[in-house]
Amino acid sequence: MSLPGLKTLHKKPYPVIYPTRPELSQEGRTILITGGNSGIGFSIARSFVISKAKRVIVASRRHDSIQTAVSKLAKQAKDSGSPTAAEGRVCDVGDLNSTASLWQGLKDDGIHVDTLVLSAASLGKNKPLLEAGRDGVWDDFETNTRATIDFTTRFYGQEAQGIETHKALISLSTCVTYMRHYASDRPSYGITKLAGTDYLQQLAFEVGPKKMQISIFHPGIIFNELAAARGMDETTYPWDDENLPGNFAVWAASPEAEFIHGRFVWAAWDVEELKTRIEDGVKKNPRFLMAGIEGLSRMIKSVKADHNEDGYKFYFKETAKVDRNDCKLLYTNCFLPFKVSNRSIVTRLINATRAKAIGGQGGRVQDNVPIPTISSNEILVKVKAVALNPTDFKHLDIISPTNSIIGCDYAGVVHQVGDSVRDRWKVGDRVAGAVHGGLYPDKGAFAEYLKIDADLAWKVPDDISDTDATTYGVSAVTAMLVLNVHHGIPFVDTKPATPKNEAIFIYAGATSAGLYHIQLAKAAGYTVVTTASPRSFQLVKQYGADVVFDYNSPSVAEDIIKEYPKITKAVDCFSEGKSTSICAAVLKPSGGKVVTLLPNGKSSTPGVTYDLVMSYTAMGHAF
Repeated sequence: MSLPGLKTLHKKPYPVIYPTRPELSQEGRTILITGGNSGIGFSIARSFVISKAKRVIVASRRHDSIQTAVSKLAKQAKDSGSPTAAEGRVCDVGDLNSTASLWQGLKDDGIHVDTLVLSAASLGKNKPLLEAGRDGVWDDFETNTRATIDFTTRFYGQEAQGIETHKALISLSTCVTYMRHYASDRPSYGITKLAGTDYLQQLAFEVGPKKMQISIFHPGIIFNELAAARGMDETTYPWDDENLPGNFAVWAASPEAEFIHGRFVWAAWDVEELKTRIEDGVKKNPRFLMAGIEGLSRMIKSVKADHNEDGYKFYFKETAKVDRNDCKLLYTNCFLPFKVSNRSIVTRLINATRAKAIGGQGGRVQDNVPIPTISSNEILVKVKAVALNPTDFKHLDIISPTNSIIGCDYAGVVHQVGDSVRDRWKVGDRVAGAVHGGLYPDKGAFAEYLKIDADLAWKVPDDISDTDATTYGVSAVTAMLVLNVHHGIPFVDTKPATPKNEAIFIYAGATSAGLYHIQLAKAAGYTVVTTASPRSFQLVKQYGADVVFDYNSPSVAEDIIKEYPKITKAVDCFSEGKSTSICAAVLKPSGGKVVTLLPNGKSSTPGVTYDLVMSYTAMGHAF
């Protein structure tokens, strides 16, 4: 995630937060870390050892893992010349009797905790809330919320016996507290973590940093148990260095970090730039960088106001009926006919008097953006309309480079033509296509002008409106990549292929991506089996689906297998919750491949493999 006003994002430790800095020394201090036996918690423990803390105590439920962690920390202390004494304590943070025993034991041993790190967490049940039930959700609450309250209360209330120290409380929260779509298959995780985070934020208002400095942060994009549980591996993302949150925690425990007291920050944010940004933000809103409904509602109102004041009009567009022979998409030298995808949220740029763009740093409108300079194989497009995609709103929250412009799908007119493509394009041609939004300062669709490789754009027929033309973008490109590259189905031309005696399963057929997959697969000669809600049955059939099943049915996979037991190709156009496992279940009788649009949990179904599509790869540029 990027924060407007910050120019620097880190993926690994940097000098200001190095635990070897004298200003960050933890000499003489005792550190207690829940969940410090493994993962990010252990990384934090290791960093405190390097910072020469007097004592580092790791608390965990498992005695064997504690002993392993303590041995590693002792070796780290020896190797780095640190005086730190590492020790472990068995404790189930979700059990009040267990936590009471822990704190009583510390008191009996004459140990006063100076810094408390709350790292232990329950990752939540891989079930909807009602399926998890009261007890399932309550288990997560006990670990993620009640334990936060319990440990904080005990930490603050220690009988110091005349010892005056700088109390520091470090809480590892998660972006899922306000970006639920990143763990939508584990809803109780985000809910209970948000409750614990909100408790600490409120407490920070009541208790100043001089009494107890409270730092709350998201550790970053770290490959951990939650990522693995959702089917990811070391190659899924460019993961952050696990030492980044470890070093950040040491800095957050120092007086230097007083300015983030009670704020929700990311370990990736540059702390020197962050100080200025927080000081400016708090002047305008006392709840700046605080997770919760209040902050979210203010943010949305602000963004809407910016858009309205600067001439952007948002409206909802229903399906446009276009004959399949009237519109052809030229992409990678192939003509592909489609109907316009349904339910496209379209944004028209109106009455623009200055160069503007919507950036990937929180969605702010940028004025006086330079008009892009094109190369010989590019065209400059004056944008008339754009369409929204799920990837666009993610670029408001996830890492986007400074000055990048968001938005992928566009339609407009050619404003300038590169020298080597004048035989194909001329000024005034109507054009549409997709770009890699949120990465470049001159290629995002949500701007008055963008540049695009001439080969990656298509000419819009006279009878297709700009708003309709915008819908032939990311969804169409994704469908082509999935079917042609991942499933090996040859590209089709303007004539339907000979029918095949083979079915393909497309989960979530009523989505924009689903409708393009249906049309392409049908044109390639496949029998199309899909899912949708009953209200969308007629819609997907109009677009070419041969049979549709209710995705809400608990027996949907079994019902499909009864009629189509030999399906070997599946596409998950939803890729959240149980959708991928349902696709795998449909393929179980014969085996095959499931292609997902997002990383999602993978079941260990024999004979079933998984691919993840990334539509940006079709642009032909490394990213």
